[in-house]
Amino acid sequence: MSRSSDRAQTDPLVALVAVAAVGLALSAYGGLLGDVLAPTVPSPASTLDSVIDELAPAGVVAPSRLDGLSVDDTTHVSLAVGGASWAAGPTPPATETRTIRQRVPIRRANGTVDAGRIRVTVW
Repeated sequence: MSRSSDRAQTDPLVALVAVAAVGLALSAYGGLLGDVLAPTVPSPASTLDSVIDELAPAGVVAPSRLDGLSVDDTTHVSLAVGGASWAAGPTPPATETRTIRQRVPIRRANGTVDAGRIRVTVW
């Protein structure tokens, strides 16, 4: 007669292979689900970082660099300081936009640097 402790046991190698297969299946599922649920609108924060890098290589934004700014058809950039403002890119639609603002030093036409704001809108 066999003892109950001898029943329902499996080889350890088979158990490790089964655990590895389940782990790989969950990883593949999670990766595919992440790709399917990825946002279609670009992140305004990453766009803001790249715009600031392009407009202010020395840390101070020069509004004259807006003319050569490389933005796509779904990005609008605007600068404002005091009563002056500058913009680049197409006018954003009224709905489904994401906007981020940040204070930046802006070089004025007379050579002074004032605190201003940069606003990036993506859709």
